[in-house]
Amino acid sequence: MNFKQLMKKVGLRIAIRLFETRGLTSRITMTFKQWTKAQDSFAKSEDKELNEFALQKMFETAKTFDQWIKVKERAPLGSEFFKLVLQKMFKTAKTFDEWLNICGSGIPLDDELKKLALQKMSEQTEAFNRWLKAYNKASLNGELRNLALQKMSETAKTFDEWLKIHERTYLDSEIGKLALQKMSEFI
Repeated sequence: MNFKQLMKKVGLRIAIRLFETRGLTSRITMTFKQWTKAQDSFAKSEDKELNEFALQKMFETAKTFDQWIKVKERAPLGSEFFKLVLQKMFKTAKTFDEWLNICGSGIPLDDELKKLALQKMSEQTEAFNRWLKAYNKASLNGELRNLALQKMSETAKTFDEWLKIHERTYLDSEIGKLALQKMSEFI
């Protein structure tokens, strides 16, 4: 009997246990979405062993950045597993918003990973509003806030954009002084 047939007869939990007993867990095939649903169910039932098994299967079937986000949300923060998930996220991130998700989420990154993520974000956009969004999301990441502020000052073109920069700086800072000067040019 294959896993799908067995699962229909006895349910997912018992089907997994039976396949484990026979040493056939590598033959359990389900989609990422199915494993996510299973992991949610096992987490609610406090079945730690099956919960971890489903999480591992989510890891094995994840392919997209959004799927890696779901795995990261369930991974124990700071664990080796969590670090592996971060590496997968780095490999699949392509867009500004995906890099922002990594940088601006408060995930503890080592210096090398942080530097790479900030560099990738810099390569993605020159739009003021994207950098404003990055600045607003980066409350826990000073390096991202500084980069976003710098990029905002490089892309600002209107009085209102310079005003937004001014509101986010100290008056005596270089960018604060520049923002004040640029705003005065519109008068």
